[in-house]
Amino acid sequence: LEATRRRCAELERAVASVSNGRGGGIGAERSAAAENVELRKQLAAYAVEIDVLREEKQAASHAVYSTSEEMQRLAAERDELHRCYAASNGDVALDLTVTNVNFDRLHANPELLQAFH
Repeated sequence: LEATRRRCAELERAVASVSNGRGGGIGAERSAAAENVELRKQLAAYAVEIDVLREEKQAASHAVYSTSEEMQRLAAERDELHRCYAASNGDVALDLTVTNVNFDRLHANPELLQAFH
C-alpha cells in the first residue's frame, strides 16, 4: 500500500512537471500530453487498487474482530463448564423433559420406572 502511494506521488509529480511546461517545442508538448494521458490512466488504476486494498483490509479486520469475539465467548463457556464440573465433584446432573409417556408401560417395567424416578 505504501509503495503504491509513493508511485502515485511520483506520477503526480511527473504530471505536474509536464503541466508546468518543462518540455520544449510542439513535438515535446504532444509527447508530454500523451505521457500525461498515460500517467493519468496509471494514477486511476492505482487509485482503484488502493480502494480494493482498503476494502480487503476492512474485511480482514472485521473477520479478526468477529473471530476474537467468538473465541472470548467460547473461552467463557469453557470456564463455566470447568467451574460446574469442579463444583459437582465429578457427578453429572441432567434435566430431561419427556413427553407422550405411556404410564401403563412405564409402570409395567420396573427398570424404566426406576430410571424415571
